[in-house]
Amino acid sequence: MKLNHLHIAVPDVAAAQRFYEDFFSMTVAFSHGAGVFLRDSSGFLLAIDPLEAGEVLALPAWYHHGFCLGSASEVRGVFERMKAANVEFAREYREFGDDAANFYCWSPGPLKLEVSWNRDE
Repeated sequence: MKLNHLHIAVPDVAAAQRFYEDFFSMTVAFSHGAGVFLRDSSGFLLAIDPLEAGEVLALPAWYHHGFCLGSASEVRGVFERMKAANVEFAREYREFGDDAANFYCWSPGPLKLEVSWNRDE
């Protein structure tokens, strides 16, 4: 079984779309109304819709979604690009020996996002 998509709602669809296109090379699969579906190189879809007027995004503090990259250097590279673009971080880049690397940032929404690499994945 393969996870097909994640569906999120944000105040600014265009800002979220640019974020995922710029940092994760996602491309528009199709638009739907005021929202958009982005696709990554593996075929995974990220659906982004606008929050309704007056709607507040309320998620538990532990909630996040994540992208696993191919190497620690790729994770560090995305971190550096985000840092240069003034993305806010929940936790900065860390390496865990030769086994893993990650950081947490706030994507437009704001939604907490983990970017990681794990030797075993």
